[in-house]
Amino acid sequence: EAVDRIVDAAPAAVAIDLLLVEQTAAGPALATALARSDRVVLAAAAGNDAPGAESSGGAEFTAEIAAAVDRSVIAAVVGDLRTGGEGPPKLLLPRPEIVGGASLGHVNIARSGDRVARHVPLALWIGERDFLPAMPLDVARRLSGLGRAEIVLWLGSGVDFGARRIATDRAGRVTLNHY
Repeated sequence: EAVDRIVDAAPAAVAIDLLLVEQTAAGPALATALARSDRVVLAAAAGNDAPGAESSGGAEFTAEIAAAVDRSVIAAVVGDLRTGGEGPPKLLLPRPEIVGGASLGHVNIARSGDRVARHVPLALWIGERDFLPAMPLDVARRLSGLGRAEIVLWLGSGVDFGARRIATDRAGRVTLNHY
């Protein structure tokens, strides 16, 4: 019901920061509500050790999920991708029947040794040269009226956000300002 009301208000973006990985009785109604908007961003997360996490070849990586990934990844990536021999992470993805026309944004937050959230990676490498934007970055893009082509990821240094540059550390993260 809440999503129906939000969609009725026609916001610039509808971000659902919940990992909708399990099938529930509310799933069909939620899918119907989400399908009413072309401005939906659903949460995805790296989850190598999590039950249900899928690689790009996994059983849950359906045509619906593949299409959502295609319309979500950052269009332009500049720089040398060095992975240290590790493959891309497995992903916790929303249920295929919920995705519809939604895009995906990752919701991973880096925590320091004391478990405090200190950094947000602006993009998550998901294979080949594909990077999934952080949900806040994709929502900010939508709110700013920018197209996907106006976001450029510079590996190890920052993100061009239209005419602005967002500097990152070498790992592609921005520091959270808790104040």
